[in-house]
Amino acid sequence: MLPAMVGRVETMLKTWKSYEGKEIEVYEEFKLLSLEIISNSVFGSDYTTGKHIFDMLDKIAYISSMSHGKIRNPIIESSEEIEAGRILEELFESFIGIIKQREYKVKAGQSDNFGGDFLGSLLEGHHNADKEARISVDEVIEECKSFYFAGHKTVTSLLSWSMYLLAVHTDWQKKQERKFLNSLAKKIQPQKPFQG
Repeated sequence: MLPAMVGRVETMLKTWKSYEGKEIEVYEEFKLLSLEIISNSVFGSDYTTGKHIFDMLDKIAYISSMSHGKIRNPIIESSEEIEAGRILEELFESFIGIIKQREYKVKAGQSDNFGGDFLGSLLEGHHNADKEARISVDEVIEECKSFYFAGHKTVTSLLSWSMYLLAVHTDWQKKQERKFLNSLAKKIQPQKPFQG
């Protein structure tokens, strides 16, 4: 998983070189980066699957924020509630599809486990031999949604603010650069043979 993350960051930085001297919308770049990394670490999947799920989660968050504080009619659903229900159903079906694919591969003998990512770990918990320790499919889906949504927003904001602060405080930037280069130099220097 880590090599994929490093590879994606390297690709992003190579792209940035073509923008040298120009302004870059780093928030959008980091949003894409975190989406790709989370998609890979949660589902072992690509950007497309992750983007579709994130877009649905984003729509739900938007609808929720727009509905906050509105007086709700308990008898008649609003258009926002109907739309949110439709999106939640589609989201549920997307997760179920991914889960069923993993389960099928294990049952068919194409794989001996549910995957080495976050979803794979959750599915191991869902199929736990101890029935008392099992987690439900709904819990698996809720964990994935939480990880996806919270992780994406948090990582994107963290990277953006870090970049901003380093750009504003060049002395911090230089200090971190020195620390990094010193750390790298220590790792690259050949180790002296043990003189015992």
